[in-house]
Amino acid sequence: MGPMMMDLPKALIIDLDDTILDSDGNADDVWFVVCQEFAPRFGSVSARDLHSAVMDARGWFWGDLAHARRGRV
Repeated sequence: MGPMMMDLPKALIIDLDDTILDSDGNADDVWFVVCQEFAPRFGSVSARDLHSAVMDARGWFWGDLAHARRGRV
């Protein structure tokens, strides 16, 4: 890999506002079910660790007003 290349993620899960799960309902529980289903595809990643990473990323993005504004556009 060249010096300007960066490692790409092995997976990307995107939910475009209620297309996968209802964000007004029990989104945390549904995300955990999704993580239970897909965690085995990532080798040694547990469903709890994957769920924690999803929740952390969600909090980082939506917890910042500028990120949230861009996300809504």
